[in-house]
Amino acid sequence: MAVEMQSNNSQLELPRFCTVEQLATEFGFTPHWIYKLNKRGKGPPRLPNVRPYRYDTHSRAFRIWLESIGVDLEPFDSADTFNV
Repeated sequence: MAVEMQSNNSQLELPRFCTVEQLATEFGFTPHWIYKLNKRGKGPPRLPNVRPYRYDTHSRAFRIWLESIGVDLEPFDSADTFNV
């Protein structure tokens, strides 16, 4: 599955710690889809013991998850958006 980001610049529009709704808006899928993936253990890596779910968009695990769902991170690599 290839995912297209809604923003068209070279940096993620997401804050460091974002919600399900923010992820859904940025990547163009539904919050339900994210919750469904989380239930199966295949969702984006989330912060432990935090409700409602929050995601560290600058983590290596989040970057790996994005690549696994088909997001091309090449434009972001040069912007040093992620801590690798």
